[in-house]
Amino acid sequence: MSALYFQNLPNRPVNKENYTRLLLKYINPNNKYAINSSLPLPRNKLLTAQTDSQPLMLLDDQIGLLEVSISRSSKMSNQAFLTFATQDEANGFLNKYTTTELKFQGRKIRIEKARTNSLLGLSIEMQKKKKNGKDHYLGLKKVLKTRKLKRKLRSDDMYAKKFKLKRQVRRLKHKLRLKKIEEAEINKIVKEFKTHRLENIQSQQEKPKQSQEPLKRAKVSDTMENPPNKVLLVQNLPSGTTEQLLSQIFGNEALVEIRLVSVRNLAFVEYRTVTDATKMKNQLGSIYKLQNSDVTIGFAK
Repeated sequence: MSALYFQNLPNRPVNKENYTRLLLKYINPNNKYAINSSLPLPRNKLLTAQTDSQPLMLLDDQIGLLEVSISRSSKMSNQAFLTFATQDEANGFLNKYTTTELKFQGRKIRIEKARTNSLLGLSIEMQKKKKNGKDHYLGLKKVLKTRKLKRKLRSDDMYAKKFKLKRQVRRLKHKLRLKKIEEAEINKIVKEFKTHRLENIQSQQEKPKQSQEPLKRAKVSDTMENPPNKVLLVQNLPSGTTEQLLSQIFGNEALVEIRLVSVRNLAFVEYRTVTDATKMKNQLGSIYKLQNSDVTIGFAK
């Protein structure tokens, strides 16, 4: 591993280049890039299977420093990763400052080996292992792909919601299979779940932002991922709903009990078997119109 992890640095300013020169000055007062601010900092490109091996340009010849990486995240504003040309040079730097303090603007810097290599360090490692094919660059490609995906998720809200939906569908299928539900029923439940979620995503995208806060209503729990159960959870009931009214809607020969929770505008409707509950849910649908309220019907946990 040719990368070291620096902690307890002063919060970095907006200008990364000035911050890098300042850090170099504290590491080595004679560093040419710290002394001469007009001297451009070296930029090393990632080495891939498609690029020829290129000579590496050092930020500091004395210690073999190649790159200072600073995260854009505000949570990591006082942290940095330093990549060295070789693992030996990284170890040598670490050993030196294990017994000697490195201070930056009066702060004692904590230094340790990085858990993962930097992109530049990883590309150098892959280049050294290069033989015939592209297989040695799969690790680097995987990291680059992951970073690209994270940027996409941060910048595209719709893409992020659909990506989250895919994971929810996988978890739902897993839960249903653990319950030993037939595949045909699983596909039906998953299709209903995806349709409902996509409609919600689309409506949120099209709905204009309201200048005033809407009236507070009882929170409706999402039951779409819950596997089939012999108990139905009925939510968003209109005020004044009675057990007698619910019995008229949900009652049949398989009904066991209705437990109405008026203060939360919900009820638990229990049937003899999962099949009986599923049949009633399919009969009434996930949304049931009751006294101008959209009552949601799903399986309880």
